[in-house]
Amino acid sequence: TRRVCAIILHSLALSSTCRADMVSKGAVLVLHQLSLDEDTITLHYIASAIIRLAMENQHMNRLINDRGVISLCNICQRCPTIASTTQLCAAALQLLSQRTIGKPAIVQEGVVPALVTLLRESKDTTTLRHGLAALCNLLTAEENHLPIINQGGVQSVINLCEHEHCGIQEACALALFNLSRGESTRDHQINLSAIPAIIRLSRLPMPVTQMRCAASLCKLAVNAANVPLMLSEGVVPAFIEMLKTEDAGIVKHCCSALCNLAHQGSSCVMIAEGAGPYIINGAQTGDVTTQQACCAVLSIISSHEQCRRQLCDMGALPALIQLAKMNDMKTRLRCAVAFANLSYESTVQGLMVDHDVVPVIADLSSPSPSYAEPWTAANEQNYTAEEEKDPAPKDHDSSYSEENQLYCAKALCNLGCHIGSEKRIVEQGGAYTLMMICMLRAGNQFTKQVCAKALLNLLTPENLEKLVNEDLVQAASALSKKPLPPKNDDEKLLRVCAEIFCLLSADEYGRSKLIKRATLMNIFNLTRSTDRITQSICGKTACNLLSFKDSQAAAVDAGAVSVLKQMCTLGDPASERECSDAFFLISGEESYRREIRNSQVLPVLILLARSKNRDTRWSCNRILCNLALYESSRKALLETGTIPAMVALAHETEGDDDIVEICLYTVAYLSLESNYQTKMVEDGVVGAIKKIWKGKPGNAEILKLVSLTLRSLSESPSARAQMIADGSMELLAEVVLATSSDSALQESIFPHCATTVYNLACCRDSEEVLVEQGALTALRTLGQALVCSSLVASPLY
Repeated sequence: TRRVCAIILHSLALSSTCRADMVSKGAVLVLHQLSLDEDTITLHYIASAIIRLAMENQHMNRLINDRGVISLCNICQRCPTIASTTQLCAAALQLLSQRTIGKPAIVQEGVVPALVTLLRESKDTTTLRHGLAALCNLLTAEENHLPIINQGGVQSVINLCEHEHCGIQEACALALFNLSRGESTRDHQINLSAIPAIIRLSRLPMPVTQMRCAASLCKLAVNAANVPLMLSEGVVPAFIEMLKTEDAGIVKHCCSALCNLAHQGSSCVMIAEGAGPYIINGAQTGDVTTQQACCAVLSIISSHEQCRRQLCDMGALPALIQLAKMNDMKTRLRCAVAFANLSYESTVQGLMVDHDVVPVIADLSSPSPSYAEPWTAANEQNYTAEEEKDPAPKDHDSSYSEENQLYCAKALCNLGCHIGSEKRIVEQGGAYTLMMICMLRAGNQFTKQVCAKALLNLLTPENLEKLVNEDLVQAASALSKKPLPPKNDDEKLLRVCAEIFCLLSADEYGRSKLIKRATLMNIFNLTRSTDRITQSICGKTACNLLSFKDSQAAAVDAGAVSVLKQMCTLGDPASERECSDAFFLISGEESYRREIRNSQVLPVLILLARSKNRDTRWSCNRILCNLALYESSRKALLETGTIPAMVALAHETEGDDDIVEICLYTVAYLSLESNYQTKMVEDGVVGAIKKIWKGKPGNAEILKLVSLTLRSLSESPSARAQMIADGSMELLAEVVLATSSDSALQESIFPHCATTVYNLACCRDSEEVLVEQGALTALRTLGQALVCSSLVASPLY
């Protein structure tokens, strides 16, 4: 009877006009009761009736609510190996799973265990295909993913991946693809089994299956936890094989996945070696989406040092140049990144310049690129609704992004390191691009720093005039200015600016563009840097400017003297020497000497006159001597403590005749200042003179200087007693004795000596001391010279 009832219901379901009445009058509930029967024939007709009812969309709710789905599940559990019945059940479940509104509901009704039973126990290909199709449909709803995984549905799919039937393999690939689309399960443990299965499926010579596998792996690679497993299972060789198909869709998904895998250094080399040619080919011949994906892979691979040369040998440069013309901001940014990465490799820098990469980089950084494409349907996704109303070329506003400017600057900076390419880079607009970036487009200090370094790389003698004419001075001046709060100075940027100015100051044409007061103020303001090297370079620039007549006046007026003063206190012997040399060069002009005095440089020079560094000591003593030569500077020197320094220097210096001699010159010139002669004697200048004399007795220059100095000092009545006490007469007697044998020297020295004896003899209380120190002996010798007869008679009287 039950079988007959099943047959009757089956026969009624064959008529489309009867199905609605059957559903509305409770036939589904009857079918459910019959599905509990053990008779397989009865179950077969029940399954046949339900599949007929499932063909009508309007019956979906009643089939679910009246346990129609449960009926199918019961039948699947009771006769999973009877093909004729399982085919009907699997087909019915496939139909039900196609209805979007019922997918979660039928999962809740327990359809997944029934499908799992069919997939595991049935050997019928048709049943398996319908069952897999049902699971594929259910997996399109992400909320079903976790229940299906937990109930063994995904594992059943994985087990069938090894099936020999290509249709079943395709269905497995589709099911796993649908699963991979769900973000919530990409880190599930089931992926430990799914990933190897997908990789195996990808090796099948079926484009559709390969497409699905590539897409699945692409989505799973987004999760970093899956990457090690994918690599260990050989996903990279699998991608390489799929890339060989040159199918646009497959290439796109492969490249998207490789973007995530390429971050692993170990796999990057493998990707470059095996997939590089196909990626480059896709970048040149693929559709827009494929080109974007290929560009992303090239950009990432280029970040690995061991792959850069290899990429260029494969032809990556022409591909990147072509990609840079795309009207897509992400692709253009990736091209800039790739060029920057490749330019780090010194062996390809020249090759990049030869491929005319510089104009391409310049265009990538430009707000109005020459490669902008007009609006078309192909690039419609790049435009907003408002822009679509006006089909005009779209500006690449992304070119102004700080990141884009930084990578363009890095690329040009690295290319500028290639010796021999500097001129061509400048001719191709590299320098102009850098100046535009640093002065107008970039806001970040680091980007400006890179631009400055790049300009410094390009600043060769053959490029100097051209760079100056392209406003290099203006750019460097702008970069050297103190940034507005809350930004702070970039010490590396200040150093690079200082190096640029230093190089320009060493060239005649460069100096001619630096002598504007505002520019010089910016240059000298670099001494605010806390970096001693930067300060030293700034000092060298000031030295260069002061070393040439065409820039001395402007440099002094802008504060070069103060800069040199600061440089002298750095403790750097080379800076001290260079600065003191510069001071010497300007000490011949009264206006410059006045600036030296006003800038309080004298104490520094006096201090350095006793430096342990011989070159510094010599240069500073030379300056002091030169200043002492001029009457306008003597008072400042004497008031600043020059004499005590000279006295100390005379006692400290052993065996350096040049230093000693110039020290005595300084003392001799300063002794001409009448108001300070007494103070000089009190500071021990006589003892210093005696020390110098003993070091070079009989030297003609020393004889002249000693006689002149003693005469000048003795002109001050208040200084005479101290001079006598310090042994001046004894020293003078030795000078006279040393000169007596040289008639040529007597005319210039004896008058000074005789005058000194007279001046000292005026000190009546010291006559006995003078006689004891040899005054009479000296007078006897002096009296033999006709020119001194009257001067000798006076002290004798």
